[in-house]
Amino acid sequence: MGRGWRLAAGLEAGAVEPLLEMGRGWRLAAGLEAGAVEPLLEMGRGWRLAAGLEAGAVEPLLEMGRGWRLAAGLEAGAVEPLLEMGRGWRLAAGLEAGAVEPLLEMGRGWRLAAGLEAGAVEPLLEMGRGWRLAAGLEAGAVEPLLEMGRGWRLAAGLEAGAVEPLLEMGRGWRLAAGLEAGAVEPLLEMGRGWRLAAGLEAGAVEPLLEMGRGWRLAAGLEAGAVEPLLEMGRGWRLAAGLEAGAAEPLLEMGRGWRLAAGLEAGAVEPLLEMGRGWRLAAGLEAGAAEPLLEMGRGWRLAAGLEAGAVEPLLEMGRGWRLAAGLEAGTVEPLLEMGRGWRLAAGLEAETVEPLLEMGRGWRLAAGLEAGAVEPLLEMGRGWHLAAGLEAGAVEPLLEMGRGWRLAAGLEAGAVEPLLEMGRGWCLAAGLEAGAVEPLLEMGRGWRLAAGLEAGTVEPLLEMGRGWRLAAGLEAGTVEPLLEMGRGWCLAAGLEAGAVEPLLEMGWG
Repeated sequence: MGRGWRLAAGLEAGAVEPLLEMGRGWRLAAGLEAGAVEPLLEMGRGWRLAAGLEAGAVEPLLEMGRGWRLAAGLEAGAVEPLLEMGRGWRLAAGLEAGAVEPLLEMGRGWRLAAGLEAGAVEPLLEMGRGWRLAAGLEAGAVEPLLEMGRGWRLAAGLEAGAVEPLLEMGRGWRLAAGLEAGAVEPLLEMGRGWRLAAGLEAGAVEPLLEMGRGWRLAAGLEAGAVEPLLEMGRGWRLAAGLEAGAAEPLLEMGRGWRLAAGLEAGAVEPLLEMGRGWRLAAGLEAGAAEPLLEMGRGWRLAAGLEAGAVEPLLEMGRGWRLAAGLEAGTVEPLLEMGRGWRLAAGLEAETVEPLLEMGRGWRLAAGLEAGAVEPLLEMGRGWHLAAGLEAGAVEPLLEMGRGWRLAAGLEAGAVEPLLEMGRGWCLAAGLEAGAVEPLLEMGRGWRLAAGLEAGTVEPLLEMGRGWRLAAGLEAGTVEPLLEMGRGWCLAAGLEAGAVEPLLEMGWG
């Protein structure tokens, strides 16, 4: 993604050290043979992540100050991969009214113009100094600024006169996603933390959480519900569909993340920790065991588990293990992010344990019906995500090419919503059939083929040249390519014979 990303996932001993370059790039070797040094992911100085590597390996560093350096299970003596991005990213997106054309620079940067209404302040997304992005604001709306040096400030499609949500990621992110005027201003903070209000009732438009433009997340809260806060500095606090009076769950990612998603009143406040780890309780029944999500040692997440169910563990040291709403006696899915992520979300008993791999790739099966095809989320090859799909429904995929596309419990035949992470992420959660498919663009954006009918050409998400993602495309469909050197090309749920969308990021 300067030249591009080079990723080798799970290479055999003696294999050439795969390099992932992003500035120069990212170099990631995930799940290599024993003898590799302990990879560290550093972010500030960086993130330090040890992903279950054998002892004696060289310590890889992922830096996102100077850059990210991530070596995941490299062979002994391998060169420490360095991830540099600018040395950072320089993005200008949207200043005062009459401002110059916002430029998203990445190397020099990315240039992103996001279709604002006439008279609207041209938002600039800066991520050197920071990102400032206004995504499709109505005329006269306050110019939201997304800063990610100082922080990100993002206003994503707010109604005129609505409270200006600010997404800050220095100080933090504050995001108001499509809230109706007068609605509680949800704030997404990722300096101090993220605060996100997802999908409020009372005629509110589907909030979109955009993170290029930003992230758009619809999470269907009841009117008058406690304002969910997602914090990621001190932490993330997210309340997703909480019942009125429910304890405000906190998602912390400094000390950790604490997320309560749809908890019943009086339920134990689950804690998500990502220092020590993440602890997330999503829709737990009152009195249910508090699942712990750990990301140091790992993440442990229990999402809507039945009382007495096996506590799934989400690990992101060695890896992530997430069980979301598993039935009692189900196989505990493992989410690994060293070797990869494995996530099983609400699988029926005897269902194939989906594996989410992010070395080799991510494989995520979320709430699939028994006997359903195990969706594979690959990030090397590509990501596959199936989130609570009905049997036979199109498998939605979470995109992280342009972005992530997550379909959570979509009705059969519904358009696959896309999660945007270029201009932003678009997440449609439980959309009704016939809903418009949101697109996420990141350069111009990422294109991901998610959950198309089986038998089609395997779309490739290339990450070096790009990411190759196989996402069940319709038969005869053009194989979409995701390129992130020249750019990423992602085909997102294209119909058979549809034009292969090309995502270019460098020269989009």
